[in-house]
Order: sequence, then structure tokens, then C-alpha cells
Amino acid sequence: MKRVLFVIVIVGLAVGIFLDYGGRQRPIETVSESVSSEIQPREVRPRAVQPRSEPALIPVTLQVLAGVYNKSLLGRKLKVPVGWSISVFASGLGKARMLARDDQGTIYVTGMDKGLVYALADQDEDGVADRNVVFKKGLRKPSGIFWHQGWLYIAEENRVIRVGPPDYKPQVIVRSLPAGGNHVTRTLAVLGGKLYVSVGSSCNVCKDNPRRAAVLEYNLDGSGERVYARGLRNAVGLIAGQDGKLWATDNGRDWLGDDLPPEEVNVVEEGKDYGWPYCYGDRVPDPEFGSPERCNTTEPPTVSFQAHSAPLGLRFLGDSWLGPYRGDLIVASHGSWNRNVPTGYKLIRMKQENGQWLVSDFVTGWRREGEEAWGRPVDVLEGKNGELFISDDLAGVVYLLRPPAGQS
Repeated sequence: MKRVLFVIVIVGLAVGIFLDYGGRQRPIETVSESVSSEIQPREVRPRAVQPRSEPALIPVTLQVLAGVYNKSLLGRKLKVPVGWSISVFASGLGKARMLARDDQGTIYVTGMDKGLVYALADQDEDGVADRNVVFKKGLRKPSGIFWHQGWLYIAEENRVIRVGPPDYKPQVIVRSLPAGGNHVTRTLAVLGGKLYVSVGSSCNVCKDNPRRAAVLEYNLDGSGERVYARGLRNAVGLIAGQDGKLWATDNGRDWLGDDLPPEEVNVVEEGKDYGWPYCYGDRVPDPEFGSPERCNTTEPPTVSFQAHSAPLGLRFLGDSWLGPYRGDLIVASHGSWNRNVPTGYKLIRMKQENGQWLVSDFVTGWRREGEEAWGRPVDVLEGKNGELFISDDLAGVVYLLRPPAGQS
């Protein structure tokens, strides 16, 4: 009898253990905020995945050289790929926004808060701008800037001007852009003999002026306006890619939580609708305006990634790059303003492999966990020797990021 009771007890314990294990939910794995390719909601596609093997990022001290002394930047550290260096090229630029480069290598940057455009030449090529030259002043919130065939095109909140020979007097070529509202920056690109201007929405989410949340197309003299693409809530970054297509970042709407909607990079094509205000992400209906039927007619993002990281300027690395970065897309993540756990404040790298976009950190450190950000990157621009210039509208500087010898 004792033997029978012993067997029953052993069997009961085994069954109890089995049931306990089978009914217990496995712990949910979490992903650190430091990883650039954070988990996205299931509806987002195509999915951006962290590369498995990437050059390591190491902390380096920001080089603040003679002539650009800025006490607040002394001792600051940023993480960059091994062998790279980063220094302050120019400081005292206020709200430094978008960048352009002329045929001689002079860098131009818009000073949005002061209504200025600065010209930053480095004639002795020592990695520091010789001085900050005010190229144009009295502008209304200048942001977008582009050099093309001897002309410097400048986008103000309400118009586009260009400056060139022989007298370098501003010519107003686009008048009465829609102004006011939430998004006042205007960004420029030139492709195929046409001028493109991105105009952000006037609101977080609403039915807006058809010339807003859109990319407008013009002839180079400002004539022939038409809406080229729409549904882009705030495409601050706009470039002509090496593939002959327009590429743009897009900042999604607010107040849907920390992880919705995803931020986007899009190939912008003629006549296409990219969703806002009706949809976000991969054709997901907006809770205020959307419907599945409406969203089925819109374009999904080319690349999607962490919500509220605020992607602004973007740039493809050109043929001068010989290392593993050649042809990759670098995006400036300006950083969140209303996320419970702040995110962004870095440069990210997007690389396409086997039809999939891989996303990883490229330069980080402008904000450390638990601290206030000391810098917010805005735009990136390749220099004539393969280096990268980075604007920062919080620190009021332009940085110079240099790769190791042999990679540019």
C-alpha cells in the first residue's frame, strides 16, 4: 500500500510541474533604447533590421580647435566608427539648419533664428572655417539651401530666392508659399532640371491646404508650379538620390503614444500619395481621419524606424567613398520632444542588402541617458574630399566628421 501511495505522489508532482510550465508565459525580451533599429509595430513594412556585423562605435573627444572656441563643447564626447574623428568646423551659428556646398568647396548653412545664410570657407584646409561670413541677411526663417550651376537657391518660410552672378542680388523666383502653422521649414532639391520644394503641414493632423504636406515642383526659374506628391506631413529632408529619384524623410504625427507612428524615409514619386492625414506607416488608418479603403490607395514607406526620433537631413555617400559605407544613406535624427523616453539625437546609417534595409547607429552621444541633450543634428553634407559636415541647431555649430585614410 505504501508503494502505491508513493507512486501516486510522484506522478502527481510530475503532472503539476508540467502544467505549471506549460501554462506559464515566457518573459518578454526587451530591446535597449541604444539600439538604432528598435522593434516596430507589426503593421510597419518594409522592416528595418539591425545589421549583425557593423564597425564598432567608440567614444572620442570632440576636437574644439583654435578659432572656434566654445566653452560648452570642451570635453564633450561622441561615439563614432573606429578610426574616425570629429571636430568643430564652425561655431556661433545660432539655429544652424540645412547645408550646401559650392564648386570651390565653400560650405553654406542657414541660420534660421537670425534670418541669415553663412558662408564657411576653409582656404588653408586645416579643418576649421576661416571665419563666419554672413552671405545673406534679412531672410524669413531660411532653412532649405541648394547650390546648382552657379546659383545658390534659398528657401524661406514664404518664398524661394536664388543668388548668383553677376551682381549676386537676390531674385525671388517662388512667391507666396503657404506660411504659418506648425511647420515653417521649406527644403529644396534639384533633379532633372526641375526645382522641388517640400512644404510641411500646418497642423499635427487635419485636412490641410493642398499645397501643404506636399512636395511642389517648379522650373528652375520658379515658373510652372504643380503638386508633385502629397501626404508627406513634414518632409524636412529632401534630396536627389544617386538613383535619379527624389528621397525624403517624413516626421509622423504626434499623440499616438511613444511608438506610433513610425518615422519614414520615402522615395518620392510623381502623383503619389504618402498617406497623411488619413494613414500612417504601412497604410494604417489614422484614428481621426483614416479608413482602410482610403489607405489602400496610398504608398507605404521605403524605410520605417523608431517613432518620434525626428529624421531631418539625409545624404547618400558618393563614389568617393571606398570603404564599406559607399552608397549608404546617412540620416540626421534630430531627437524627440514629447516622447516619455527620449530617442534620437544621432546619425543613423541605412544600408540596403538583398532587398532589405538595414539600420544602425553611425554617430551618437549628443544626449546621454538621464541627461538633457547638448546637441541636435539637423543635416549632413559630403565635402569635396569625402568628409562629412553635420549641422547642429542646438549647439549652433557645424561639425567635421572624417573617416580613416583609405575610406574616402
